[in-house]
Amino acid sequence: MTVFQSCSDDKDDTPELPALESNINLDGNGGSETINFTPRGLKDISFTNDECADATTSFFTADGTELSSDRNMAEVAKIVYAAPPFTLTVNIKGDKLTITSLDNACLNDLHVTMSLDYGYTMQRAEITVTNGYPMNITTIEYDWDNAEAATEKKLTEKMTANNYGDTTTTVTVNPLYDTWSTVRIIPVPYQSWMQYVTGFINVPWYVGDKWSLNTGETVGIYLNEAISYHSAADPKDASVTLDLQPHSTLKFQVEVIYQYVNVPFTATVIQPNSKTEWPINGTCLVRQPYSWNVIIE
Repeated sequence: MTVFQSCSDDKDDTPELPALESNINLDGNGGSETINFTPRGLKDISFTNDECADATTSFFTADGTELSSDRNMAEVAKIVYAAPPFTLTVNIKGDKLTITSLDNACLNDLHVTMSLDYGYTMQRAEITVTNGYPMNITTIEYDWDNAEAATEKKLTEKMTANNYGDTTTTVTVNPLYDTWSTVRIIPVPYQSWMQYVTGFINVPWYVGDKWSLNTGETVGIYLNEAISYHSAADPKDASVTLDLQPHSTLKFQVEVIYQYVNVPFTATVIQPNSKTEWPINGTCLVRQPYSWNVIIE
């Protein structure tokens, strides 16, 4: 008896998905693009980016109800992928995904990978978002009850004035001409996205032998950077006249006296397009030239 055995190749019964558009470029101030996708069998949509590890993803129904982690993707009508310097939304309608960049406050292009999980396979799209407008400080409040003030003294380099004549002359010294006030807004704890925050704020100043809020002037700042500026309280035009005797040399130094304050703050920063707000706490450091002594050898 002869037995005949036949063999057949195993067949993959999983459906083949049409290709997903894999490279998407968006303007950072509201750019949008709609692409086709396969909704049947979709289990999840997830995102990663090269800028912020703490970005969050939220899922919503058509009426705006936020869905929990055990959501059914068939119920999802909108996804919000956000971090302090950017907000990306994905609207789902039928077999269309509309991807919109509300903000990219980074100083560079943002690269996002969107992954569509079907269980047996993944589809990915690489999204490049150009940089948009920076984030701004909208409010700042100072905790004066916990402010710490101090006085600093610094000596300039030694200076020399000569009188080769037969009569007494004078030399005018502007002791604070090259001095500036400085302010530094230090977030605590500092996070990398905060480098993109800028704004014009009212800062403390030393007037009438005390620190208070200067409500009449604003200073343009970048978070965590020391900014030099002149305020109305800086006596930069002050001068002193020294007598210089005939056939003499006068050597002198200027002792500049600075007032210094360290005051806690609470601020709010905002994305320019989405209007998403983020709180920041930290310390404001201000150093202001206040007075001087001329020291003659």
